[in-house]
Amino acid sequence: METKQRQLLPTWAVPSLYDIHLTPNLETFKFKGKETVHLEIKQNTSKLILHSREIVVEKASITQNETLAQSKTIHYEPKEQTVIIEFGSEIKVGKALLHLEFEGELNDKLAGFYRSKYTNASGEQKYLATTQFEPTDARRAFPCWDEPAIKAKFIITLTFPKHFIALSNMPPVSENEHDGLKTCLLYTSDAADEEDSVDIG
Repeated sequence: METKQRQLLPTWAVPSLYDIHLTPNLETFKFKGKETVHLEIKQNTSKLILHSREIVVEKASITQNETLAQSKTIHYEPKEQTVIIEFGSEIKVGKALLHLEFEGELNDKLAGFYRSKYTNASGEQKYLATTQFEPTDARRAFPCWDEPAIKAKFIITLTFPKHFIALSNMPPVSENEHDGLKTCLLYTSDAADEEDSVDIG
């Protein structure tokens, strides 16, 4: 049985809103992601530490007082299930926006953003992408402050082939099609927990 890590993060940055856009690929079992995290910086710092597991952060930057700063280094602590993002300049006390681009795996571990297979009416084996965000599993879907005590609001957007459908606990807020794809704003919520779910297939 897998042991889940309970590494608590430093308290110098606290999220209030995650705006997340995920694009899954059910052929490669990978997904691309972009997110903007609204932060309250509690003390001056030059780095941010987030939970992240089996996620590769490809780009990171931060905006504060209309000034954009790119990350200097991005490195991982797999044992602690964290990513450490160092910036070349200090982030001051106050509000800030953290921008991330990343890639993850649609795993087969029933955790985070994962793949599940089924057999259709014609007897063909198909796959769908679904979520499970029990404590410490959200970090498999996107870098975050993955602790039950840290509550934040969420905006979730998905892009996927238009012949698929997306389902969630709440009806879609909006949908639009473009270049053979569909982009769906599924819901906004006050907090992500084990009862929040998204299915694409």
